[in-house]
Amino acid sequence: MKDKLLNTFSNESNGEIIRVNFLETEKGLVIDINGNSMDVFINGENFFSKYDKEEYKYIPNHIRNFVSSRLPSYSDIKKEAGHIECDLSIEGRDYFTKISTQRAKDNNIVFVEYLSEYELVEENTDKKIPKAKETYNQLLKDIENIGYKLESSHAGNDDYSWYQLIVPINKFEETRVIECIKLWEQYNKWLDGFSK
Repeated sequence: MKDKLLNTFSNESNGEIIRVNFLETEKGLVIDINGNSMDVFINGENFFSKYDKEEYKYIPNHIRNFVSSRLPSYSDIKKEAGHIECDLSIEGRDYFTKISTQRAKDNNIVFVEYLSEYELVEENTDKKIPKAKETYNQLLKDIENIGYKLESSHAGNDDYSWYQLIVPINKFEETRVIECIKLWEQYNKWLDGFSK
């Protein structure tokens, strides 16, 4: 006997389509559920939950896989007023991350990490770095061209400051975030070479 599709139900939630197919098979009725970010309850009991932390409910569906695959074992997801906080490991470096939970048009994901400051490196090493300002401005422009923004967050130490990559939740794309992180890291490595 070939499987026979009896009925299909689908629903969209946060940009993801969850599909439930009811099939008649040799074994009997089969319920086939397709989707990435949902919990499955059978007779009132949670049978399947991809995201084991209660706080995942505050993270938009299209970002949950990104967060769950990069959340270090030592990091917790903390719910704060208007956002959640956690560390995420991206391209070998841990970024303090804040994800807006409010339902507003300008919700963001903010990744915070250090950025070497060419002025501070020049001041502390008494070296003039060739094309330092141009390279810094090019980094900001390249990230802006990707659709995101890199800006100063707060002061750091002798040769760096804390910066934040601002990603609008509605424009989040993992490949674009990774591209920005690589540009950021490449800039830091280039500038860190002058402080030795």
